Amino acid sequence: MILGLAYLFLNSKNLKTKVEQSPLGQINSDTSQEIGDSQLKNVCQKAVADYSDDAISKDALVVWENNDKGFYYRKGPKAMSVTLNNIAVGSQQLEKLILVDKDNVGYLLNSSGKSIVGVFNLNNNSDKQVIFEADNQSIKNIAFIDKNTAIITLEQDGKTLVSVIKDKNKTVLGEISGLVLKLSLSPRKDYLYVNQENGNTAIFNLQTRKEIDKINKADELTWLGNGFILYRDGNSIFLYDMEKKTSSKIGNFGQAQGIAFHPGQGGLFGFSKNGEVQVVSCQNGKTINSNSEGLSIVFANDETAFVRFKNKESGYWEFSGKSWIVKLSDKLSLFRDQPVMATPWNKY
Repeated sequence: MILGLAYLFLNSKNLKTKVEQSPLGQINSDTSQEIGDSQLKNVCQKAVADYSDDAISKDALVVWENNDKGFYYRKGPKAMSVTLNNIAVGSQQLEKLILVDKDNVGYLLNSSGKSIVGVFNLNNNSDKQVIFEADNQSIKNIAFIDKNTAIITLEQDGKTLVSVIKDKNKTVLGEISGLVLKLSLSPRKDYLYVNQENGNTAIFNLQTRKEIDKINKADELTWLGNGFILYRDGNSIFLYDMEKKTSSKIGNFGQAQGIAFHPGQGGLFGFSKNGEVQVVSCQNGKTINSNSEGLSIVFANDETAFVRFKNKESGYWEFSGKSWIVKLSDKLSLFRDQPVMATPWNKY
């Protein structure tokens, strides 16, 4: 078992190192201040306040494509799966799905030398609109401010441009060197992080449309409210403070991977290690539940998670009570080893 958050709450008071910030404002997290349990609890309380009641609803929606190109959604573990018309037809490759709101799903298609970004209505997926198209399959990542406004990374003339798309017009936020792994908007949608393969992560203020900071060596990032970003650097986990522009070490998770956050129950952390997934309370550091079948975890709501299992199946795991599992009848399709699926929480 990993040391995990239980270690964090018991031991993080004992270690102190200085915060180091480069002249360019880039955070070097390997020498950051380590914070204690009461501080992390306070961070969680601040983070929870940044999510709307709709965001913390009991809805446990998931939309996915299976490995036979079937396309489905399900409103929760007790609901039936509903078949949709796949928006990818012919040779088109569905690469990403993003839940924009409870009714609309954003997507990225690549085919025949062209990238297509669009949105479809979950209640009638024939009702769809194309937001932007680009040649040469040059769009690699997407995020959505609303159903009419997307953020993309566009490879163009040897550069990667981070751009806002609205009414099919493109406004460039900044230029990134290297492969971008993920774009993610903060819960209030006024900040954006752009995480690269080399670990460099640019942070943008979408109100001013300017880059405001960088984090070095960051991997597996997730938002904690609007003011903090949780991320991995090597075998350690750090918390980046948007206001102070500093990073603090919050404990050693060993080889834990895929750390997720949910604002329910005062704050929940989910993560995986060696085929086991765990859910831990941010309020007291105690493990709420663990599942030895799981490989990775995404929260569905504050009682249920969506888990990929060892046998490559996927399904719901109710971690808050009786710990039951409802598996989907088919396997999810993968793009770059990531499942093509959307939940309310995997976009963070």
